[in-house]
Amino acid sequence: FGETFNPKLGVTFGPVDWLNLRGNWGTSFQAPGMSDIALSGAPSFNILSLATRPFGNPAVPAPSTRQVFLALGGTIAPLDPQEATTWSLGFDLKPTLINGFSAGATYYNIDYSGVIGFPPIQDPSTFYRDFADKNVLFTAGDAAMQTYFNALVAEGATNGATTLANLPGGSFAGVYGILDSRTQNLARIKTTGVDFYTRYNQETGFGGLYLDVSGTYITAFKSQSNPTAALVDTRATGMTKLRLNTTLGANVGDLKAQVTWNHSGGFDLVPVASTLNQASVKAFNVFNLFFQYKVPGESMIAKDLAFSLNVDNVFDKDPPLFRGADSSLFGVRNGFTLGRMIRFGLAKKF
Repeated sequence: FGETFNPKLGVTFGPVDWLNLRGNWGTSFQAPGMSDIALSGAPSFNILSLATRPFGNPAVPAPSTRQVFLALGGTIAPLDPQEATTWSLGFDLKPTLINGFSAGATYYNIDYSGVIGFPPIQDPSTFYRDFADKNVLFTAGDAAMQTYFNALVAEGATNGATTLANLPGGSFAGVYGILDSRTQNLARIKTTGVDFYTRYNQETGFGGLYLDVSGTYITAFKSQSNPTAALVDTRATGMTKLRLNTTLGANVGDLKAQVTWNHSGGFDLVPVASTLNQASVKAFNVFNLFFQYKVPGESMIAKDLAFSLNVDNVFDKDPPLFRGADSSLFGVRNGFTLGRMIRFGLAKKF
């Protein structure tokens, strides 16, 4: 994609043995992903049903005769790298009076620009507000939809003729609208928050105990869906503010056992018709178990031999209900799981 210059500056100051103060500033970049680049040469239309993809404009109800829409996917090339300016302040604490204890926190400030994404057709309220130039609905007339369709085909859509042939009745008479949802350099995100951790290790007569708590709390999250749109604070509704990961474990001779609790806090939603006026999404808590047994002995077979057992999502919890779509997920939000999963492992070093 060309050249980039990304200076960085970091400072660490230890006023006493048990405390480190740190700060840094810098710029960074992320090149476009290979999957996005690979799609850039082949944008294509999908004929989707409004019944299963409720992405219509809330202000423009769909007549019973217009229950499909066309969504153009792919990538608008060329893609530029995503760029960011970041700075942070933090501390690490390791008091000598409490053996095995440490803690720390980091306040971060991140300003992303040129974020690679696609117009959020799965969020109709945002899409139709901020991307008026990315859709033409039946209210503009079938001729206007045909003109917009032809313009997108001229930009490289590969299946224009096939799409027309597969439309109900072979015409735009049953189409709700044409939506352009191709990936491109679109958005800007400004976010701040606190990363934190606490660790404690205690030796015992049988081995040792350990506890690790870490997490992130988002204090601000403002997004700009496209370069001309306003920065909108999405932290208040629609996103998890707190994530926690807690691990409690013990070493008993050659046996290691631990339980991990992953917590994603619940959050409020703006009630809209497309989500049946759902006002909130619940928190999601998943517990995982891990066991490992290192076989004692120095024989060729026993040396460096270990058995392990993982039980993920011990209580077989379903992700929280969401009466709508979130990216490629339907019906759930604030987490994902395959359900309870049990895995056995064997490791041997030679």
